[in-house]
Amino acid sequence: MSKKIRLPINSGKNYFKFPDKCIYCGLPKEGTLKLKEGKSEEIGRQKKGKFAHIAYKSYDVELDVPYCRKHIGELKQNQKTISTLFAIGFLIALSVLFIFFKVVTVKFSKGYFYALLILGVLLFL
Repeated sequence: MSKKIRLPINSGKNYFKFPDKCIYCGLPKEGTLKLKEGKSEEIGRQKKGKFAHIAYKSYDVELDVPYCRKHIGELKQNQKTISTLFAIGFLIALSVLFIFFKVVTVKFSKGYFYALLILGVLLFL
């Protein structure tokens, strides 16, 4: 179950604190992991000639989220899995780009370039 909460932030201080129990199962906390979130919003814009001056206000929130030993292990394992999958996906995308550019440069005159270009556009739609 997930819930969205709004945290009022006054002069950069965070007044929200989790209770001393695991957020998943309610057992006593055995450790915490930091949850970091940031947000920027535009507060003003002024145009002078060709240039625009834009003012932003940014907020950074850092919370210590309590977990029991079991859920800390599961969370760290999930983070490792996500990082590994992201790295594999990046390597696959890099390989596809490499192959694409090899095919385009070798078989440009045979019309493969346009076929691969159309295929690439369809994949990203």
